[in-house]
Amino acid sequence: MADRMVVGRIRSPYGVQGWVWMDSFTEDPATVFEWTPWVLTRPADTVSGRPAVDRIETTPEVWKLRDKGYVVRLVGFPDRAGVESLVNCLIEVDQSHLPQLNNVEFYWRDL
Repeated sequence: MADRMVVGRIRSPYGVQGWVWMDSFTEDPATVFEWTPWVLTRPADTVSGRPAVDRIETTPEVWKLRDKGYVVRLVGFPDRAGVESLVNCLIEVDQSHLPQLNNVEFYWRDL
């Protein structure tokens, strides 16, 4: 299995056609859409009662920049009911997508 790195998070559903709000944790937020596939994971939340998500592999079908951030429609999730289970999932990608750094740069995960 390849090493993965967290590059974003699914926030909440947007509309009824399977779109979700998402946060990108990358320096250039739009690059996260070039790195596929996405692997969605989430630990169990004892407060809200949401179950853990071990691993869902998907790809961004289409995305748009809105006033409050990015919305994205994911392959395999055609409606709101499907994406509601993805709230607070982390977006992970294979770390081979990440650029090589010079000696004075670092990734947050390396701290």
